[in-house]
Amino acid sequence: MTIIIQNLDSEQQSALEQLSADHASSEAWGAAVLLGLIEERVNRNIDDKGAELLAQTKQLPKQKRLTFTAQTETLLTTLLTEP
Repeated sequence: MTIIIQNLDSEQQSALEQLSADHASSEAWGAAVLLGLIEERVNRNIDDKGAELLAQTKQLPKQKRLTFTAQTETLLTTLLTEP
């Protein structure tokens, strides 16, 4: 399958050719592209929610911010060590 997109630099063109070679049909190509876009959006939504929580936390009084930070660190440590 050949896909042509104008104005790609050499790295982008190489990546496009590799992606095209990985898919036998335009349907498989389209599905892979959509799944990639969906995954990017999910990750962006998660990052946006994290930024929103950080902004809200900065509005808390000092002691509540310290408590939030300590609880978040504990939770992160737990999540990182879980299988």
